[in-house]
Amino acid sequence: PKVKGDGIDFAPAMLQRAGLKSKKIVNWEHRVTLREADLNSFIPYGDEVFQGAACINVLYAVKRPDLLLKEIHRVLEIGGKLVLVTPPFQPKIFPVFIEHVQQMKEGKPYYWPFFLSGQILSLAPWLFIFIILNMFIKKQESFHFLKREELISLVEECGFELLSMEKVYGDQDWFLDAVKPAPDEKEEGFFFNI
Repeated sequence: PKVKGDGIDFAPAMLQRAGLKSKKIVNWEHRVTLREADLNSFIPYGDEVFQGAACINVLYAVKRPDLLLKEIHRVLEIGGKLVLVTPPFQPKIFPVFIEHVQQMKEGKPYYWPFFLSGQILSLAPWLFIFIILNMFIKKQESFHFLKREELISLVEECGFELLSMEKVYGDQDWFLDAVKPAPDEKEEGFFFNI
């Protein structure tokens, strides 16, 4: 009940959708503030005002991922957590489908083929559009699909300490957990003469 959140996006339609989703959660709509902001520039908050930040499937789409991560670092308190989800280098859709089928087999061991067939028929037009859009996105030079080492390096260069990192969603997203560490003595201006 004490959790409050701020959500930012550059698209009014996405903010409206987030507002509708927050209304479905009991009393959540009164604890969420939504704000239109461009994540390609500075985040419109002061320094060290948040205990945590979630950046879900955004990093790959901004012009400068390093600027966004530095801004998230700036607005987090010392010890603040970052949860980051972003597609990997060369994502593929087929592993997501396989994972979905496996979960369906476990949940409906005898009827899963019928449920899957129904889903495929009802979602076929949307899946086609999704696949075409993903092919277009992958060809755009302005998107940043990072390899494991690149993502780790970027997160650490922006001042975070990586706690964990794994692939999720049929191996189609990196899921990482990082923290804003306390500055060490060197960063605070101390030096040692030996």
